[in-house]
Amino acid sequence: NEPFLLNSSSRLRGENLRVLVDDIECHISAASSGISKSKVDQILYDAVLNDKVQNSLNLARCALGEFRMQASQAVRADRVLSQTLLSEYEKALDRLELEQRNAEEHSRQSGVIGCDELARKKASVAAMKKAKQIQAESEESLRNSLKILEQTQQTSVETASLLKGQTEQLKDIYAGVAGLDDGLRTSNRLLAQIARRACQDRLTACLFVILVICIVGAVIVRMLFHAPAPEPWNPVPPAPASAGRAMRGAP
Repeated sequence: NEPFLLNSSSRLRGENLRVLVDDIECHISAASSGISKSKVDQILYDAVLNDKVQNSLNLARCALGEFRMQASQAVRADRVLSQTLLSEYEKALDRLELEQRNAEEHSRQSGVIGCDELARKKASVAAMKKAKQIQAESEESLRNSLKILEQTQQTSVETASLLKGQTEQLKDIYAGVAGLDDGLRTSNRLLAQIARRACQDRLTACLFVILVICIVGAVIVRMLFHAPAPEPWNPVPPAPASAGRAMRGAP
C-alpha cells in the first residue's frame, strides 16, 4: 500500500501519461501481490510464481521507460510530478526485485531446492498432456480430412460419370438435331415439288375451264346465229313446161 500507488494518474493532465501510470501501478501491484502471497500463505516460491512475478516486473520496467520518455515531452506541471513518480516507481521496483531474490534464496536455504524441479516436472507433464491432446486433435482432424477427401473423391467420380452421361446425351441430341435438319430439308424439297405440281394442276385446270367455256360459247353462238342452209345445186337443167304437160297428157 504505497502512497504513490493510490490514484497517481488523477494528478496528471496528459492522457498518455495517465494510461502509462495506471499500467505501471497495475504491474507493480501484481508483482507485490505474488511476493506477499508467498510470504503470508507460506507457499513454496516455485518457478511458476517466480515467472509471474518476473514478468510483472519486466512489464513495469518497460512501461516505466515509456513513461520517462513521454514525461520529458509533457507540460511543466506534468514533468515535475512525473519526476517524483519516476523516483518512487524506481524505488518500488528495486524493492520488489530485492524481495523476489530474498524469497528465492530463503526457499533454497529452507531445503526446497527441489521445488523448481518439481514445478518443471509438473510443467513438463502438463506440456506432454497438452502435446498429446494436440496430437489427438490433429489425428482426429486428419481422419476428418481423409473422410472429406474420400467423399470428395466419390463425388468427383459421380460427377465425372454424370458428365459422361450428359456428354453422350448431348451427342445423341446433336445427332437427332442433324437428322431433323436433314428431314426438314427433305420436307422443304417435297413441299416445293408439291407446290409446283399444285401450280401446274391449277394452271391445267384453268386452261381446261377456259377451253370448255370457249367451246360452250362457240356452240351457243352457232345455235343463236345459225344461217339457212343453201339449196342443193342440180346440174341437170329443168325440162320445158310444155313438153312436160304434153308428156303428162299422153296415154
